[in-house]
Amino acid sequence: MLALPLLQRPKGFVACHAITAPHHPEWDISPPTPDEKQRLTEIFSQRFHYLGSGVQAYAFESEDRKYIVKFFRMNRLIPRAIHTFRPKKKAERHRKLHLVFNAYKLVYEKFREDTGLLFIHLNKSNDLKTMIYVEDNKKKEHAIQLDDVLFVVQEKAELLHDRLYRLKAEKKSQELQMALEAFLSLVRRRINAGITDLDMLIEKNYGFVGDRPIQLDVGRVCLGSTPGEYDRIAASLAPFYAL
Repeated sequence: MLALPLLQRPKGFVACHAITAPHHPEWDISPPTPDEKQRLTEIFSQRFHYLGSGVQAYAFESEDRKYIVKFFRMNRLIPRAIHTFRPKKKAERHRKLHLVFNAYKLVYEKFREDTGLLFIHLNKSNDLKTMIYVEDNKKKEHAIQLDDVLFVVQEKAELLHDRLYRLKAEKKSQELQMALEAFLSLVRRRINAGITDLDMLIEKNYGFVGDRPIQLDVGRVCLGSTPGEYDRIAASLAPFYAL
């Protein structure tokens, strides 16, 4: 559905499983391999607990604390009925939706290992036939049919700055140097793959799964290049080089 009447639009997390975008074939993906499907089955068999929310999505953490399911905040991406009379706002909603979903499709196909993405579901479907249970921030449980909602599954990571500040506080200079080098290698791989990030912040956009760095927030990446991107990111790490 493209829009809901103003008085009928759901609010909060409920909106995630009440609103979807029209089907876009360009956002379809290949079916998971048998091994991937088995891993997803094991992940979805767990209950998920509210972790937090951002501009684009609500995040829920698995019981084993290894995975995150992000449900897109479609009430912020799909035009409202009132936007019929505000064409610029309607166009902006469409632009934002395509920016975010195109970004996830791009990295899922071209940069999956370095983003920790295990699965993306950007169109409604009828083949998952899987229900998961999530507890929202008010401790209310929701049973969600995954075919009906738009979401991604990602490995859970320790935030970049949390890792770096911890290693610095513990005066673990060798581990800190290795973490910095691993992170900058990730940035170089992304840039060398022809992918740029329009989001200037890095504090909450990157993290570590074990010793492996990943880019967590990919909602503003796209094909292309940004002059000086690597140098800017490297320079922002200067405070961590001195113990």
